[in-house]
Amino acid sequence: AASLMAAWVRAAAAKGRKRLVQGQFDLDLCYISPRIIAMSFPASGVEAGYRNSIDQVARFLEERHASDEHAHYMVYNVSGRRYDYHKFRHQVIDFPFPDHFPPTLPQLFKMCRAIHSWLQADPLHVAVVHCLAGKGRTGTVIAAYLLFCGQCSTVQEALQAFALARSETGEGVTNPCQRRYVEYFARALPLWTERGEPSKPAPMLLKKVLLHPIPRL
Repeated sequence: AASLMAAWVRAAAAKGRKRLVQGQFDLDLCYISPRIIAMSFPASGVEAGYRNSIDQVARFLEERHASDEHAHYMVYNVSGRRYDYHKFRHQVIDFPFPDHFPPTLPQLFKMCRAIHSWLQADPLHVAVVHCLAGKGRTGTVIAAYLLFCGQCSTVQEALQAFALARSETGEGVTNPCQRRYVEYFARALPLWTERGEPSKPAPMLLKKVLLHPIPRL
């Protein structure tokens, strides 16, 4: 009865987010693509009852994406909260930004570069992104990365790819400012250098200013 109640609480808290329910695992976690995973916060104590159990997440990643010698997963924590990183062999990178807000464009570019470098290093590598609910901030980062790596060619396609994979109802990144920053990222992407800084335009010399009509001084 207790396990059934816990499962009901987790399902209710998920609010339409797709869950991974396989064998011993019941996680607020899903694959956006075969190598990109979105999930809610890996918590302990009471919070684990309505988010994810950190022990269960660690066990899942170790069973599915690790060997005795190597962890083939990297966790990208954008929540701004820390937890026991030892459970993930310290394979966790912090990229914090506030809930209900977008990251800055330099932050977003840096995150995409980090994820891309990890995935390019080994075909077995997977990237795991989470905030608290694993939706708004997580979706912002993943949608931007889908554009960065060329898997999606438009903002709408990237946001929809996340929404359809993450939500039973097709709801993904709903916060207008987060969606807008994915749009800004897409516009800036061709202009940014690999260092994550805006490319410098060629210097220009202002030779004259024309005023029409001539102002009365």
